[in-house]
Amino acid sequence: GFSRVKLNGKTGFVSATGQALLPPMYDRAGNFHHGRAWVALNEKFGFVNQRGEVVIPLSYDRAKNFHQGVAAVQKEAAWGCINPIGEEIIPIVYDQVLQATDNRILVSQDGKWGFFSTDGEAITPIQYDQAYPYFNQKAQVVLDGKTFYINLSGSCVEGCE
Repeated sequence: GFSRVKLNGKTGFVSATGQALLPPMYDRAGNFHHGRAWVALNEKFGFVNQRGEVVIPLSYDRAKNFHQGVAAVQKEAAWGCINPIGEEIIPIVYDQVLQATDNRILVSQDGKWGFFSTDGEAITPIQYDQAYPYFNQKAQVVLDGKTFYINLSGSCVEGCE
């Protein structure tokens, strides 16, 4: 594993044996997840690999850790998701993007919620008044005051009329 180190206000990484992987040169950095760690310099975020190489350019205003193969990234006020090679799999147009659970990502836009797969496929329209992350392959959603559960395909499985 790798540890973050800070020197003169800059952050880098060292190996478990203390060998420098990435000299302290970034303003901030996250931990490694799925072989990638976010780094920030001059308020721009990108990702480095475990060899210390920048693999996703520092072009985002914010970035979150990779989880289930995707990372949420922000440009201006909008959020979306990228894969480990930096391809945008969920467009950077949403108000919020929550961490993936059961390989499903919950997004919101204009006060409504919907789901994408971690492959970037739309599972449901952005239509729910409230929605909660998947747990045990089901997600609780609220539409027009009615609460029910959907499966990984977005079909109602519990509380349906």
